[in-house]
Amino acid sequence: MPRKKKASKSKGAPTKSDFIRQHSGLSAPEVVAKAKEASIELSLNTVHKIRSADKVRAAKKGKAKARKATKGTAKKTARKPNKRAQRTKVGGDDLEQVFLTIVLDIGLARAGALLEQVRERARSLVW
Repeated sequence: MPRKKKASKSKGAPTKSDFIRQHSGLSAPEVVAKAKEASIELSLNTVHKIRSADKVRAAKKGKAKARKATKGTAKKTARKPNKRAQRTKVGGDDLEQVFLTIVLDIGLARAGALLEQVRERARSLVW
C-alpha cells in the first residue's frame, strides 16, 4: 500500500525542521531562543532529535552513494588468509607449500630426521 502524501504547508512559513536546519551553526539553546523570537515553539529535545535524524540520514545517504559508486567498478581484492588458514589448505601444491613451511619452521636437520622415521615406518608396513 503506497504511503499517503503529507499535506504541503504554505511556502511562506518554514517548518520547525527547516528552521532548525537553517540555524545549524547555532547551539540548541540558541536555536530555541531564535525560534521564540520568530514565534515558533521549539524545545531542546526537538532540536536534538531533528539534528540527530539529519546525521543518520546523511550517513545512510553517504553509504548508499559509496556503494553505488563502487558497484561494478572497483576490483575485488582477495583477503589475505591468516597463517592457520594457509597451513590447513589441502590440495596438490598447497600441501607442498605446507611441507616447506614446516621444514623451515623446525629446521632442515630435524625435518630430515622426521622424514627418516616416516620412511622406516613405511618400510615396516610394506615389507
